[in-house]
Amino acid sequence: MFKKLRLISFVLVTCLGILLLFYIIPPKEIVQLIRKLEFKNFLLAFLLYFLSYIFRALRWKILYPQADVKYLFLTTAINTALNNIVPARLGELSIFALLKKYARNTKELIKKFFIVRFYDLFTLLLLLAFSLSYLYGYSVLFLIFFSLKNLVALTAGILGSKPNISELLE
Repeated sequence: MFKKLRLISFVLVTCLGILLLFYIIPPKEIVQLIRKLEFKNFLLAFLLYFLSYIFRALRWKILYPQADVKYLFLTTAINTALNNIVPARLGELSIFALLKKYARNTKELIKKFFIVRFYDLFTLLLLLAFSLSYLYGYSVLFLIFFSLKNLVALTAGILGSKPNISELLE
């Protein structure tokens, strides 16, 4: 019974979203935009977006090895959807509800949440560094190496272990 109700609610929300899309953008304009798309570009974008979800799920798998990757993939998808729907990024709170069965306590879950967000920040900084190196020709290898070492040290500090600095410098 609960599964049928859940399926019906998902279908209703999807239909509501499509109707809202057609209300905001006339269907004729949507068809024109789709006709302008090159299939190979659309396929490449779809595959890259799908891969990003897989990598996000694998990121959580590193922190929760006992969790199923399929469940973590769905968790990532639900979390992203809620972040896009709920204002003020309150959808981030969904990750706590979805992963609480794998965490020993809330404190551990909060630590791991911030670790994931630090890795997100590092990834964005890495993309920025590569973009700047492409635009301006600067060598950013030192910046990337230095940032990676600091991120590892920060992550270890959040987890409560004390990293050996000499090991990080090697």
